[in-house]
Amino acid sequence: MKKLITLAVSMLISFSASALTTDTARTITSIGAQGQSAYLILTPAPSLASCAYGLVYLDDLSTAAGKALYSTLLTAYSQGKALERVDYAPNGAGVCVISLIQVGA
Repeated sequence: MKKLITLAVSMLISFSASALTTDTARTITSIGAQGQSAYLILTPAPSLASCAYGLVYLDDLSTAAGKALYSTLLTAYSQGKALERVDYAPNGAGVCVISLIQVGA
């Protein structure tokens, strides 16, 4: 039983890691908000074709992490800074959710 649980956990971890997409050198073309989420239009578009409408989302702006990501993106957008790195993953409904951003100098 212990081996089965260990195998299941390692499969879950490897599946989660493989679902993550990293894009580099992106410019924020537009930012919008919808309910408790925010979305971005990036240029060039996200490399993952399954992102609905070519958008990437910040999932929950009511959390500390969501607020920090949103604040960083708004600052980058207002200063015209490029995103050096954007990590995101699809949530199963065609919505790509950002987990990490890195703003350029």
